[in-house]
Amino acid sequence: MKHTYKTLIYALTFFSATILGISSAFAQKTVITGTVRDAVTKETLPYVSIFFNDTRLGTQSDLDGNFKISTNEDYNKLKFNYVGYEVLYKNIIVGQTQKLDILLKSNAQSLNEVTIIAGKKVRYSNKNNPAVELIRQVIENKDKNQPKAYETVQYKEYEKMLFSMSNLSEKFKNKRLFRNYQFLFQEQDSSKIGGKNLLPIYIQEKLADQYLSFYPIKVKQ
Repeated sequence: MKHTYKTLIYALTFFSATILGISSAFAQKTVITGTVRDAVTKETLPYVSIFFNDTRLGTQSDLDGNFKISTNEDYNKLKFNYVGYEVLYKNIIVGQTQKLDILLKSNAQSLNEVTIIAGKKVRYSNKNNPAVELIRQVIENKDKNQPKAYETVQYKEYEKMLFSMSNLSEKFKNKRLFRNYQFLFQEQDSSKIGGKNLLPIYIQEKLADQYLSFYPIKVKQ
């Protein structure tokens, strides 16, 4: 009976220690959530690469700039990397759940003032010509510079749509519908196509920021 009692005590002790160990492991889990924004405009940034420092364990911010990343290891720093922005390292508290508001600074640089002075006219030559060398390098590296060569791509897109009428006859201009709008035919577009005046009737312009992710494929405009 005593032997059975001691065995039960040992079993309960071992079970309790195991449960405490599991609870301790879960308690030490580090969970970080947050949002990544532009430091100046405060706009959210999608597809920002986020890694625990010096590791390949990471994630990306979603279309709204939000992210979540967790680990059971004792990593104490996150690395934020985004095309066109300075790399940011952020300290984190190991074993806790925390929320971060990340502001990334643009690394765009302005060119210094350039002064152009007219000089003696020289004969054009491809040899030692920096413009020719630049185009040659562009051609050699065209595969590397394709958008699909990168995991994420960001660019600005401008679109313009214009509908115009031309060769308007006097009969058309004198229709009853245009009786009170004769000024339209007096102020036609000064530009010409094939010697014909144009009367713009519809115009649409769009300026957008495009964000692309290829792995996985995601698009935001």
